Amino acid sequence: MNDKINTFPVGIQLLGRVLNASGEAIDKKGPLTGIERVPLYRAAPGVAEGDKASLNQVLETGIKVIDLLAPIPRGGIAGLFGNAGVGKLVVAEELMHNIITRHNGYVVCLDMGEGTYKAVESMDAIREAELEDKVVLLFEELTESPEVRQRMIQGGLTIAEHFRQQGHEVLLVVDRDKMAQGSLANTRALRRMLREGGVTAILQGSEDDYWQFRQGDTLDDLDCQIVLTRKMTTRDLWPAVDRLLSSSRLLDSGAVDSEHVQVAREVLEVLRRYAELEMKEQQELSDADKELARRAVKIQYFFTQPFFVAEAYTEIPGEYVGVEETVKGFKELLEGRYEDLPDKAFYFVGGVDEAIAKAGKVEKEEKA
Repeated sequence: MNDKINTFPVGIQLLGRVLNASGEAIDKKGPLTGIERVPLYRAAPGVAEGDKASLNQVLETGIKVIDLLAPIPRGGIAGLFGNAGVGKLVVAEELMHNIITRHNGYVVCLDMGEGTYKAVESMDAIREAELEDKVVLLFEELTESPEVRQRMIQGGLTIAEHFRQQGHEVLLVVDRDKMAQGSLANTRALRRMLREGGVTAILQGSEDDYWQFRQGDTLDDLDCQIVLTRKMTTRDLWPAVDRLLSSSRLLDSGAVDSEHVQVAREVLEVLRRYAELEMKEQQELSDADKELARRAVKIQYFFTQPFFVAEAYTEIPGEYVGVEETVKGFKELLEGRYEDLPDKAFYFVGGVDEAIAKAGKVEKEEKA
């Protein structure tokens, strides 16, 4: 009995399975057999929250808006904030998809809900995105028990660390609202354990969580913030990541090259000025203002991107765009190289070459 209390199952046999906090299968696929068990993760005595300065390697996601403005550090904690209807789940699934397909990765998800049927719903969503065979889901019924929540996190970190030792990239996806029960104290404890674990983690929360953390000066506990807002959805700018609210400490840490930082800052400055110009009447705008506005529209459109996990709904093939190509494309837009191309050529494309190729078709449609 003590062996099961102090150990947790690990290994590729767990992929596609749903376990509870005790490491038992609850997905009606039969019990786990022939499974290796290792000591349950526990932070080493005296370990603090970790040295943030050491987290300086960017984990490329292939999602332009994230990689340019809110790059995720390998081994760091990224906050993914958004209310219902803004596509937060889709962004999380695309992150999972790209880590799995481009980085030889595995994903460990921690979730809680009322009734085990919620676990089935969670795994069904993963299955629909064709990610099931690379994902382990840990699930428990909603509870206020700190012991159960701690065991869930320890179990997730145990599995993730084992995969990492086997040479795989690992992403730990955690629902903050469920795992912390809305408590800031629980949230701090959760983030502390994730920080000590050193596994790249996506901590999901609502937009209200973001503003709560911001007012309480607790955003510093995260390495980057990816914020999805309704404002972006009303403009059909998908993914609906708010360009001005999302950020990453990597842009100030020297972790990314100076060109990347410069392009990101110039893009943000253009979008900030554009937001101010939108408050003015058209006749009040100078020629320079109008030129900046046209450039800003292209930039906003270029941040949109078709996702692999949404292909069944959009009927548009997904696009993965590397960091280097992303920086190059936005740099050229800032330089005004594509002023003669229609704005819509940059809508829902991957790299800038695709926008150039799309321009002729857009021009024909606009003339028709």
